[in-house]
Amino acid sequence: MLEKFSVWLRSIAKGWLVLIFFAIEVAFIGFILPNAETTIKAFSGGIGPIDLMMAPSPDTLANAISAYGAEGRAFYSTIELTADILYPIAYAFFYGLLISFIFKRVFDEKSKIQLLNVLPFGAWLFDLIENICILTLFSSFPNLPAALLMILTIVNAVKWAFAGLSILSLLMGLGVWGAKKFKR
Repeated sequence: MLEKFSVWLRSIAKGWLVLIFFAIEVAFIGFILPNAETTIKAFSGGIGPIDLMMAPSPDTLANAISAYGAEGRAFYSTIELTADILYPIAYAFFYGLLISFIFKRVFDEKSKIQLLNVLPFGAWLFDLIENICILTLFSSFPNLPAALLMILTIVNAVKWAFAGLSILSLLMGLGVWGAKKFKR
């Protein structure tokens, strides 16, 4: 199944489609998400979104959730149910297609390295699970189950691991592509 998805991604990885998802990515990271982050920080006295923390401890999570306040949690919930559902889809396709586009040009199509184009979708999956955990904790506040806080810590770390591996794959592909161009 993973291999079929990887092949499908490579089959649709056209330059124009990469550019469309790039434009969507820019809209999110340039405008939509920074505005949401500013509002969340305003509600919490400077504590940013959990989504941007890297493997926060359960205590850090509990303190952040409390600091957001009722209005902050309501606003954050709205973001989780709108922008933070759409953005992970956009970044998964942008990075998955970009990796596919580059890897098609630098590695043999039968090479297992081509499967790295699915890594951004691992980040998407764990981002979705992270959102579900955050929303569940918000709805259960002030009762914050220790097990769920720990699960959120782990899920967040795994999301960032997939994101980091996606970036490393992209950089590797760009490096190989550059080296091949330089040799010519």
